[in-house]
Amino acid sequence: MKVWLQGRKFWVGWGERNPNGVGAVIHTGMSFPPNHHSIDNPVNLVYNIPMTAVYGPGVQIPASNAGTLDIDTDAVRRIILQNHI
Repeated sequence: MKVWLQGRKFWVGWGERNPNGVGAVIHTGMSFPPNHHSIDNPVNLVYNIPMTAVYGPGVQIPASNAGTLDIDTDAVRRIILQNHI
């Protein structure tokens, strides 16, 4: 996540580590900085990150976990607005 309060912009994405442990692939549905999204407008984007990516290859995922980690970019945007603007 990147937040630019002065410019009223933000960006949310997530990285998936390469299987060899070096580097990562960035996943995002938002424009990269410096063209990131205005915090004044909803994004309507939820990232559904597979738990296999969260825990890593070969790690047992607890049965009580959901299949994905869901990150709502508009929930992130609301937290920024409530706490920093």
